[in-house]
Amino acid sequence: MVSRMQQVLQLLINYSQNAFVPGRSIADNVLLAQELLAGYNQVRLPQRCTIKVDIQKAYDLVNWDFILESLRIFNFLARFISWIEQCITSAMFSISLNGSMHGFLKGTVSSVRTIKSALTEFAELSGLHVNPSKSTIILSKAVQRERQSILDLMGFQEGSLPIKYLGVPLVSSRLSVADCQPLLDKINMRLAGWNHLNLSLAGHTQLIKSVLSSLHTYWASIFISQSLSSRLLRGE
Repeated sequence: MVSRMQQVLQLLINYSQNAFVPGRSIADNVLLAQELLAGYNQVRLPQRCTIKVDIQKAYDLVNWDFILESLRIFNFLARFISWIEQCITSAMFSISLNGSMHGFLKGTVSSVRTIKSALTEFAELSGLHVNPSKSTIILSKAVQRERQSILDLMGFQEGSLPIKYLGVPLVSSRLSVADCQPLLDKINMRLAGWNHLNLSLAGHTQLIKSVLSSLHTYWASIFISQSLSSRLLRGE
């Protein structure tokens, strides 16, 4: 079923959703988010805020009728919808899901109020509710007079940059080596664990190609500094 659906996924899924869709790249979402956060710490730029929303136990709370009705709206065949219904109503699932969304908007009370209204309506329709204790709102430096009003309206704690988005840090300026320290730590931890292995040169080379390369490839496909690349090559 998955193989057959791959041929039409790009026609069904909104262009803003890039992950796991043939012809699209999840890195595009990161680059767009990074561009939206550019100059976040500058007072002279327009007011902006970013909301990071955590959904409570997303898979356990989802309204199955909402899922099925969504499929009907997209004009899926009745037989296909019945297959999905059988999967979600008769099978047992054990899923670990980090349900989080990110929204970028103007840093005004009216804009934030619109987002809150949308989240409330979404919760009523789908059964997915926001977890305020794990959700944050990040305000640009240009937001001063309305800062407290926005925080009170959403009920979220105020966060700060950098934040992790799709596995990489989002910053308001150029990415520094310090921002990439988690990647260096992962690589150094793997190297330290291999010290006691009695492997040939070919064995070590294979480990580097199969393990270390995969750790940094995702970061490198989005953004990685020349100085960090040099440190990785030197094994620092």
